Amino acid sequence: MTKTDDKLNEPVLSDDYPVYAGYLYVADGKVIQSDWHGITVGRLKKVVGAQEIRRCDIFGRQAAQKKTAVE
Repeated sequence: MTKTDDKLNEPVLSDDYPVYAGYLYVADGKVIQSDWHGITVGRLKKVVGAQEIRRCDIFGRQAAQKKTAVE
């Protein structure tokens, strides 16, 4: 995890957490957009082959990217 990542609000989601189509998630550190609705994080892990799924803080990532670009 980088220094910028420490400020993101991206908690690990439990395996029983619901997944929604069109939402962004972080699968093993990579941002993905879900094509699935009505499945759980546990199933999403199997579908994408990930060990960990986090909520994606897209606004935090955008702010961090803009800050990095300015520096």
